[in-house]
Amino acid sequence: PRMYTTWHADFEKLSHDGILGHLDHLKQTGLDQSINAFQIDDGYQQHWGDWLTTSAQFGTDLTTIATEIRARGFEPGLWLAPPLVAADSAIARRHPDWILRRDGRPVRCDTCNTRGIKLYVLDFGNDEVTNWLEQTMARLQDAGFSLFKLDFLATAVAVGASAATDTTGLDRFHRMLAAIRRGARPGTFLWSATQPLFPTLGALDGYRVSGDLGFPFFDDLPLANWYHYARTLALRAPWLNRWGIIDPDGFFLRGQPDASRRRTLLWLDAMAGGIYAIGDRDADLSAAHSPSALPQPLRDGIGTGVSWIPIDPFAYPIRTWTPSPVVEQLITVDRNTDAQPPFWFHRCGSDACVIAVNWAPFQRTVALPASHLTRFGSGSWTIAESWGNGTLFKSRSELRFDLPAMGAMAVRLARR
Repeated sequence: PRMYTTWHADFEKLSHDGILGHLDHLKQTGLDQSINAFQIDDGYQQHWGDWLTTSAQFGTDLTTIATEIRARGFEPGLWLAPPLVAADSAIARRHPDWILRRDGRPVRCDTCNTRGIKLYVLDFGNDEVTNWLEQTMARLQDAGFSLFKLDFLATAVAVGASAATDTTGLDRFHRMLAAIRRGARPGTFLWSATQPLFPTLGALDGYRVSGDLGFPFFDDLPLANWYHYARTLALRAPWLNRWGIIDPDGFFLRGQPDASRRRTLLWLDAMAGGIYAIGDRDADLSAAHSPSALPQPLRDGIGTGVSWIPIDPFAYPIRTWTPSPVVEQLITVDRNTDAQPPFWFHRCGSDACVIAVNWAPFQRTVALPASHLTRFGSGSWTIAESWGNGTLFKSRSELRFDLPAMGAMAVRLARR
């Protein structure tokens, strides 16, 4: 999917009018010509767990909004967190026996949100719970949705005792996935936002592989996320795409005033070969977000499940993590700009394409030895085409890229 997602624009303050505004703005900017899906995130529901009932703030029902999204040419998508229910939800009030227990007490997930909502974990060892989830998925599709972002799946493996069956956390996790799949009709796209990775492979159509890209919580965090994103993309994408389409998470360009950095953010997302999800507010949206603005090798790879592959990903050191708050860890560890692979390659028919990325917040030169080009085949190579705003120099011994701070440059190499 090439989609717009509402979370980073609206967070939980989601409304019917706001969604219509997003849809109109996508048309005004021409993004409706290259974006094919619109995904509603957290904020539409009355309570966590009551996924079929919208809130008064949202202002309309799911069938109406799905119809309006589809009428504008987008596939409707929806967020939900299947393992979790709010304490004040109708599900929790009517079926307290559906909640997983530990030492006789309901199992809570206190770290699953930042809004003070008391959330409980469902017991998927109970057939009534799996039947409810299967029916919920079917009814959401009846309402018109065909893409589903499934969040907090990892909480289903919480330590606890099922009141119905003798099951482990992993057993309950697999029962949950099976119920989701039974409720999903052919053509429905399912992807997970948080999951235990290995037990999920093969069960869904897509998988999250990294954190929010460019999220401006703190001054330094966008820079840290660049490095975290590069590392996870390098080590996960090439083999995870064998099991489904990967989700590098939605990107947005607000807070990124430098044009070179904005371009590189777009390139990084497309390099995954997976879901391409825009998350900017209307005022920050422009044609620059469009996949059509990307170089052809990047544009053609979106959604194919074929990622760009780092050249020598293990040749770059990873610093030891030090005891400190999570955000400080990211910033401390990932300021090591030499710990990220600067060169990525992709087959472009009979040619080879290479992207050079400068992860440093200052102008820098990175060099690719000519010996590395032998992986594309023997013989000599010539530069057929290039994209980006760096300066490229080719000699017998290397390709050298002079790149601006956090800039990137792509080249197509043709065999002579």
